[in-house]
Amino acid sequence: MTTQEHLTTRDAPAVPSRLFRQRPLPDLALTALLVAGVIGACQAAVAFGIVSRFVIPLPSSVLPALAELVTGGTLGQHAPGHGG
Repeated sequence: MTTQEHLTTRDAPAVPSRLFRQRPLPDLALTALLVAGVIGACQAAVAFGIVSRFVIPLPSSVLPALAELVTGGTLGQHAPGHGG
């Protein structure tokens, strides 16, 4: 084995470097930040009247409306196998 071969095999890490092992968390954080930014921009655009509520509903009103559909039974009427 030459010196070059010895250095190449000995210095090769058995596991990925720390940089690559920690990469998914920053990607997840960046994705979450981007999603929050888009939702916040939509909320502000509708709240300040830049975009009509008929084009984009207020993001803060979507979850309460969904909860109302589920608890009121409206959403369940259209579920497969409901018989209605």
